[in-house]
Amino acid sequence: MDSSANQRLVTVRPLSRIRIVGGRVCLDFVNTVHDRFAAAREDYIADAGRYFAWSKRVGILSNAEHSRLASRNGHNHLMSDARKFREELYAFLLGYIGGRVPSPPASLARWMARGWAGLRFDTRTQNYVSWEPRAVDAYLPLKRIALDVLEMLQQGQRTRIRLCAARGECGWLFYDVSKGGTRRWCSMETCGSITKMRRYRG
Repeated sequence: MDSSANQRLVTVRPLSRIRIVGGRVCLDFVNTVHDRFAAAREDYIADAGRYFAWSKRVGILSNAEHSRLASRNGHNHLMSDARKFREELYAFLLGYIGGRVPSPPASLARWMARGWAGLRFDTRTQNYVSWEPRAVDAYLPLKRIALDVLEMLQQGQRTRIRLCAARGECGWLFYDVSKGGTRRWCSMETCGSITKMRRYRG
């Protein structure tokens, strides 16, 4: 479904203006492409600076972690690795939503394994785990995202993971936490309103 090979990636809006509507950080991660069907797709995390800033905004980097990691150099392969993970995860989740049990992509297995390996038992923390110092690197957001995928698959409901109903012009995913499980759009204020307006105009 993803046709990124034939699309240009552009960066336009400030990160403070992007919508965080996925309901899970792993879904917000795959939603860092503004419109997956546009000829020129807007990439919210087009470079390392935006990747770190976005990670802080969604809460997978603390202020201290962001300050330390964003100031380092040597992020040569970081963004290509992040984009590969994002696209493989998106394809995996689309298959999962569609009722299949797709094989996990190599990148998901990789970051999940590195995430588990970087954790240690720590009675000083609220959830009794903390990150080994060596694990607090530029890839920490990807490891946390991978572990969030695992938690969503273990504890969530498959039918609650949804593709925005604005077909052909959005492509975002979200976790429906509404009481009746009837949410259709990533955001009622954007895709929902646009769809309803088009119906009204005939």
